[in-house]
Amino acid sequence: NQHKYYLGKKLFLITLSTNNDYRITFCSDQEKAYPLIVNNPGIVVKATSPKGPEWFKITNKSELDEKLLKNIIKNSAKFIEDQEAEKIRAIEEEKARKNEKKEAEKARARAAREAEKEAERAATLAALLAVPPMAEYADHTEAFDQAAYDADKKAEADAAYKIQEEEQR
Repeated sequence: NQHKYYLGKKLFLITLSTNNDYRITFCSDQEKAYPLIVNNPGIVVKATSPKGPEWFKITNKSELDEKLLKNIIKNSAKFIEDQEAEKIRAIEEEKARKNEKKEAEKARARAAREAEKEAERAATLAALLAVPPMAEYADHTEAFDQAAYDADKKAEADAAYKIQEEEQR
């Protein structure tokens, strides 16, 4: 007569009743199970099925007291709950890390766009200030082109400097 016990969808306890004894297969961390193995040699052993480092087996011929068995069952359920909580915590940490990375990328892109807009404004202002009066315009096209070129170069240098400052922060 075998019974399997689940916590959520995770198996944490298997009980088996035979004509001669009762067998309980439970999961626990090794630190809590080894004292049981040492104190009850031959009764508490490492389980071969189901496989895994957290599974242990008790063969009880009415030698263990009820209090100890209840404690083992409670610890087995708590072990599974702790495993699930650890998985959830790891998933949440991963999500938070990804969100931080995404926000940092957005901030860098935003700073680059702002630097680009500022460079365009500076270039436009420099070009407007460099424009000679209309009567003299025909004679100064080369000077106007040079001023616009210089303003563009300065704006690019300023944008690159701002991006470099953002990355150093």
